[in-house]
Formats: sequence, structure tokens, C-alpha cells
Amino acid sequence: MSKPSHKELADLILYSIRPALAEAHLITGKQASDLVYATTLAEELRAIDTKLAVLESDLHLAAASDALHPLPGERPSARWIRLKSAELEVRVRRIERSSEEEDHHGADTSGEPGTYQENAQVLS
Repeated sequence: MSKPSHKELADLILYSIRPALAEAHLITGKQASDLVYATTLAEELRAIDTKLAVLESDLHLAAASDALHPLPGERPSARWIRLKSAELEVRVRRIERSSEEEDHHGADTSGEPGTYQENAQVLS
């Protein structure tokens, strides 16, 4: 997989990852008691975990060592889903910061002054 651009990464996070993390963060005990719903949401969190691992590798970030994994055959609880969501949110923020820093440093390597709009975008 080639290294994603900042826009591609932002789109992936905004349209794919963040909605699932928000849903997981708001899960209730009653929703978690629905085996199909909880299992589907847990699988989505595992898929996000895999995507983030690839992005961390592409951005040369150390992989998360404190990843939460339920025991094999264990039904995901609302608590596990919320904790996993929080863990993934921290990793997403770290990836976003790293991507922004790389874009910022990459913009400065040319040695040539950019346009007003390019400079304003780097500062924002």
C-alpha cells in the first residue's frame, strides 16, 4: 500500500473510521445485549484496528502495544466496545498529528516561498 496523502487519510478517518468509533463510544448495555449488533460492531472495530496498523506502518509510527483483544469465543461487552473505541481514537489522533507534521515538513523542503494560500494552509 502506498503512503496515503493527507487528504486521503483525512477522508478515510472522517467518513469511515470516526462514525464507527462514535457509534461504538455510545453503545448501551441494551444494544450490547443484541449479539448480532455487538458482534458486528466488534468486527468493525477490529477492521479499523487493522487499517490503523497499516497506516502506522506507512507513517513509521510504533504500533500500539496495549491493544485490547477479547478472549477467543468471548462475547464483546459494551465496556470492551467502549474501551476499544477509546483506544482506537487515541491512535487515530496520533496518526493525524503525524500526517500533519509530515505534510508541514514536506512543504518546507523546497526552500521556495509558497503562495499566500499555500502558506495559510500550512499554518492552519
